[in-house]
Amino acid sequence: MKDVLYVKVNGDRKCVMGKDKHNWIWGDGTPQQTDERILSKKNTSYYTSMESMLVNLLEKKFREHVTELTLVNFRESLSVANQEVREIAKELDKVSWGSLDRGAYCPKCNSKTKEK
Repeated sequence: MKDVLYVKVNGDRKCVMGKDKHNWIWGDGTPQQTDERILSKKNTSYYTSMESMLVNLLEKKFREHVTELTLVNFRESLSVANQEVREIAKELDKVSWGSLDRGAYCPKCNSKTKEK
């Protein structure tokens, strides 16, 4: 079973992030496709940690935005990709509280609770 945690439609692309028992899953497709369909496609990427997923997404987003081999385009592409991944990370921080295995933490103050 895959839990869908993040969905964003950007023009003609729909990005979906989910989590199953062991992996973080990232996929993209057309806006007409269902979230489950996108996450079950062959070109879906699976990650063992959120950190590795976000690093790889930054690389993918950077490659999407590079259109020419100039320093200005590289800088702009990196800035746009960084902003997109930051937005994804902020959204994941909001919705992934129950999905992360962080131990006993207080959801209000984010501090570790005393174990009994």
